[in-house]
Amino acid sequence: MRISLKNRMQSLALIATLLVSSSTLTYAEPSDYALESSYWMDYHGAVPDSMLVTNMETQGMTREKLAEVIVHAYAAASGVSVEALQAGEPFTDTQSTMIAKAYQAGLMNGSTDIMFRPDNSISRIEVIEAFEKLLIKMNINRTTTGGSTFSDYASIPSARRTTVSYLYSLGVFNNWATDQFKPNQIISYEDTITLSYRVLKAHNWIDVPVEESASNRENKDGFTVPVRLSTDLIIFEPSSINGIRVLYTGLYFGAYEDKVEKSHRQLIAIAERYGPYKYSAVKTLSKSIEDAWDSVQKEYDFSTDLYINGSTGTVSATNTSSLNYIKISKGNKLIVDFIK
Repeated sequence: MRISLKNRMQSLALIATLLVSSSTLTYAEPSDYALESSYWMDYHGAVPDSMLVTNMETQGMTREKLAEVIVHAYAAASGVSVEALQAGEPFTDTQSTMIAKAYQAGLMNGSTDIMFRPDNSISRIEVIEAFEKLLIKMNINRTTTGGSTFSDYASIPSARRTTVSYLYSLGVFNNWATDQFKPNQIISYEDTITLSYRVLKAHNWIDVPVEESASNRENKDGFTVPVRLSTDLIIFEPSSINGIRVLYTGLYFGAYEDKVEKSHRQLIAIAERYGPYKYSAVKTLSKSIEDAWDSVQKEYDFSTDLYINGSTGTVSATNTSSLNYIKISKGNKLIVDFIK
């Protein structure tokens, strides 16, 4: 997992880098349904960084990008690092290592014997074909008792219908492919990330703590937060601030890291669900917490107060705004103020 052994020098270096940067950090702005998948895939390193771009909602996939995604998915499923996977390909129109790894693993073929055509756009059904090969390679039985309810099911190639029905039964297509599957539609970055995440999660190939259900959330001063019995976060409304404060120590008997992961995710999700906070601010918050957590000492290492601009994601050691920001307090506990 990515929140692991973080020494104090690394944390201090990260904070210093954030503080001296004068440019606005640019991160992905996924759709609401893709927030969970974007968070956990980034957290586990199960998606290439090049996929987390500002236009991930609309950016169409290419064959080269699919190679990157399927290689990362295969690495996560097999428990082998991306770097350790072998590479080899016969193509004359690419020098991509990821394409070579995807080809060597039998997850993608060329357009011809010697041409891969890495820049060609790729459709939903072509992505399904790559993940079908992954499932077969991992010896997954794709039979299911029910089919899908897509009104255009007949337009799905017969060779892919078993896999589409199987993935449908797992809820892989929820939110982004509903009434129609549209097999020939160019698939976006975020839909591909979401598909990959849900496949990995459904087969327990990545470890994702169970979050609170939507029914176990409440509104607290304009923020949607988990109810008290569904979280280890302490959430209250101090009269001194225009918003809420969240306190978390990270301490447990046995120091179960999945408890920490769940609490971090719940805290980040509060920021995600608050409309005025842009995703750049959410990502800055996530990265700051991740790098300050020391899983050996079981404490945080914030050497200074951090103020994150809710509109831009920029961070500083001094407050530059009276509205719409996030404050992380200095110290060895996680104290976050969400200011409206």
